[in-house]
Amino acid sequence: MDGAFHQSTLDELLRVAKEVRVFPLVSLDGKRSVHVDPLFKRLRQKGYTVVEKQVSYQFQKGADSVAIIRRQ
Repeated sequence: MDGAFHQSTLDELLRVAKEVRVFPLVSLDGKRSVHVDPLFKRLRQKGYTVVEKQVSYQFQKGADSVAIIRRQ
């Protein structure tokens, strides 16, 4: 899936929800997805709060944080 897909998906989720949690933030190779930082930058520019928190479990290798996105 490309960045536009992730962007439109988050836009729709945030349209109907006060808070959206995104997990995992890594691709299948266990590295941070290339889409994460550009999407989060765009959401912050639109006025959303984006916070990453460590979690105590790993769904897959390297997947140890969740993003919490909220309307301000």
